[in-house]
Amino acid sequence: MEEAISLLPYDLDDDGRCPHPDAVERLRVRWKSAGIALEVCPDCAGDVNTIHVLASRIAAADPTDDFELEVPFELRGEGCDLAQESKVSADLVARYRRGEMTDADLLKEHAAERLKRIRASGKEVYIIGETCLGSDRSAFLARLRGGEAEIEAVSGFLAKHPMAVVTRSDQAANLLADLWSEHSDELLAQVASPETLERLAKEGRQLSPAQAVAEAKRAETSKGITAQLPAYGKLGPVAAHADRLARVQLTEGRAAVARQVERSRGGSHVLRSISYAFLVAAGEASSMSWQFSREEMDFGSYLAPFVQKLISSTGDDYHEALLLLMEASGSGERPSRA
Repeated sequence: MEEAISLLPYDLDDDGRCPHPDAVERLRVRWKSAGIALEVCPDCAGDVNTIHVLASRIAAADPTDDFELEVPFELRGEGCDLAQESKVSADLVARYRRGEMTDADLLKEHAAERLKRIRASGKEVYIIGETCLGSDRSAFLARLRGGEAEIEAVSGFLAKHPMAVVTRSDQAANLLADLWSEHSDELLAQVASPETLERLAKEGRQLSPAQAVAEAKRAETSKGITAQLPAYGKLGPVAAHADRLARVQLTEGRAAVARQVERSRGGSHVLRSISYAFLVAAGEASSMSWQFSREEMDFGSYLAPFVQKLISSTGDDYHEALLLLMEASGSGERPSRA
C-alpha cells in the first residue's frame, strides 16, 4: 500500500491529505480494501489518475473496482443546500475510472458542470468565492464592492430576478461581466431610461460591462440635471466658458471639472481666472495652481463664491447666478435665455 501511494506526485500527510485540508473542494479517492482515503485539492491535483496509479499495484481482473471517488464541495457559511448540484456526474466518473482523465482534468470539468447546475437550479442562493450566503440577498449586496452605478444595476436586477449567483470575488464588476451576455439590457435598465440607452447604443462605443453601466448612469443623471438648467442661445465667450464648466461639474463631478480646465483653461485673463474659480469651488485648485499666474489665482479666488452660487442653483436661480458671475468678472456680457 505505501509503495503504491509513494508513486503519486503528492505531498500527503499521515491522514492521506494534501497540504490544503481546508480547501472547499477536494478529490477524495477511497481505497476500500486498504481502509484509507486520499484527498487532493485543485491547487495540488496533477496530471495523474490516482485510481489508476494505485490500481497498477493490484493483481485483479479490474483493480479499479477497489476504489471509490467523490468530490466534496464544502463552502463556508450556512444555508447552502447544493448536494444534488455538487454530485460528480456518472459520465465524469466513468471517464475517470477508464483512465481518460487526470485528477486535474476531473476537478476542472466537474467544477464547470457544478457551476452550470447551480446557476440552472432555480434556487435563490448567493456565493462569493468560497463563501455561501444562502438566500440572503441583502447580505450578498452588502459584501459587494464597486461603483454606485454597478451596485445599483446589480441590486435592481436581482430584486426582480432572484437567482443562483456564483461570483469569484466581491467585485461588482466581475458579477456584471458574468451576467452580461444574457442580461445586459435588464442590467442597463436599472440605471437609465430607454431613451438614454437608445442614444448611447447609437454611439457604438466599445465598453466593458462596468463601463457601460457607469456611462449609462452618468448619461441619465446628466439628462435629469440638464433638464433643470436654463437653455441659452448664443453666449459670449466668458459666459459660455462658465456655463460649460458649471454643467460639467453638475453632471460629471469635481474631477471632471479639473480635466476640462486641463484641456481648456482659456486664453484671456478673465477666462483663466474663471477656470481657477471653478477649481477652487471644486476643491481641485491646489494641484493645478502652478498653471496660473498670481493675478489669475487672486481674481479666481474672488470669483469662487459666485461660481459656488452658480453650481448650487437650477432654473431661474442658475440664470441669476450666471448674470452675477458675469458682472463680478467684469466681462460686460449679459447672457439671455433662449
